[in-house]
Amino acid sequence: MAGLGKTYVIAFAGLKPGQHEFEFEADNKFFAFFNDPEISRGSIQVNVSLFRQATMMVLNFRLKGIFDITCDRCATGAQMALAGEHQLVVKLSEPDGSEDDEVIALPLTESEIDLAPFILEYIKLSLPARKVPCEVSGDLSLCDQEVIEKLNLLKSTASEGSDDRMSRLKNIKWS
Repeated sequence: MAGLGKTYVIAFAGLKPGQHEFEFEADNKFFAFFNDPEISRGSIQVNVSLFRQATMMVLNFRLKGIFDITCDRCATGAQMALAGEHQLVVKLSEPDGSEDDEVIALPLTESEIDLAPFILEYIKLSLPARKVPCEVSGDLSLCDQEVIEKLNLLKSTASEGSDDRMSRLKNIKWS
């Protein structure tokens, strides 16, 4: 990851067995490097707890911060909070194809691991499925009221012109 340098790299070869703590920040430069359409701006604190063993490492990621979104309801820009916890197990052995989402294998000759792609993946996994900040905060004024009024008008117009096929189906008596 030439654009990010060694900012998100942990040189684990020199670490003694046991617990080690690391702190990173995924900021606007981080998101710009990946050029991901889902998240382009934010400030996410990433705390990594690394438990080192002879042939294995367990990394626990704790994410907390804010990110810029476009509201799914009214298309207004806003900020939302993000928090999440994820775990990655790294086996130090020859890759044997038994990797999955939470377990990866690194060759014994490796001496460092770049966490940037894992941090991005865990941030994306921590994103809410629906990005509607007014629902989260309970503050309906966060949404663009003009857009909401137009949506309500379209909704009422659509319900007036709808046919009653579904209501007729509900009235069928099944024996």
